[in-house]
Amino acid sequence: VDPGEGIVSATPRPPIRRSGLGVSAMETTDSTRSTVLLIAGVGKSGSTLLGAMLGQIPGYLNVGEVISLEHAWQSDHTCGCGAAITACRFWGPVIQDSIGRLDALDTRQWANLHTKTLLAPATILRKLGPESADPVFPQLAAVYASLLRRQPGHVIVDGSKSFRYARVLSRNPAISLRIVHLLRDPRAVEYSKAR
Repeated sequence: VDPGEGIVSATPRPPIRRSGLGVSAMETTDSTRSTVLLIAGVGKSGSTLLGAMLGQIPGYLNVGEVISLEHAWQSDHTCGCGAAITACRFWGPVIQDSIGRLDALDTRQWANLHTKTLLAPATILRKLGPESADPVFPQLAAVYASLLRRQPGHVIVDGSKSFRYARVLSRNPAISLRIVHLLRDPRAVEYSKAR
């Protein structure tokens, strides 16, 4: 979900099959957990492009920035498929199944997902343990449960970029979280923001 540009279309692809290199490397050995690949980093670093490219690989499902789903729903942004998010054939049922009504949104919890942290990635990875991680956010867990029911066996690609959000996802027992830390020259990031 990208509030500025709408939602990247969540086009289902065939499930992952074991093969030589590449796709099978993302599979989890625990059959009860689904793999989520979180693209982490700063804005304007190319996460939308990387997510779109990964979404073209069979067995990968690019869902955009799930962290911004609440904002996109409240504003009724347009999905990448061209429909309003609530009318989208993919996101409409996911939202209905996981949250239901707009007035049922826990806006405080969704806003907390956007809290910025300035910790280095190595520091965050050390803190992913149960003693320091955030509790599972029930509405986010329900959104992921709905996504995983609709696309079993897929690697869900989430371009939300936030390390704090990664901590929240890591607490979800249904998810085997993988993180790609996307870096871009900071001068290029600032140039993109200025345009």
